[in-house]
Amino acid sequence: MEKLLHFIFRQFILELIFKKFLNKFFFCRAHWCPPCRNFTPKLAKIFKEINNEVKNKLDIVFVSWDKDQEGFNEYFNEMPWKALPFSGMFYLF
Repeated sequence: MEKLLHFIFRQFILELIFKKFLNKFFFCRAHWCPPCRNFTPKLAKIFKEINNEVKNKLDIVFVSWDKDQEGFNEYFNEMPWKALPFSGMFYLF
């Protein structure tokens, strides 16, 4: 099932890119969020796999909902994309 979801997600992303519906994806997550911690490695793996295919067509930008700089740094180190600088202003909870 996971391989099927991976395939569907990959095809969906590529289709969006090639149709030029998407070129920036703002990835809003926090290191303290269990579903986020589960999803991020999967997205990172897929992004690394398709990176050559999507260069200059897709930017993922991490927007942190973390409470502090330390949490941001720890979480962002797992990501192969860009990030907005940590400000703490997106912490909503």
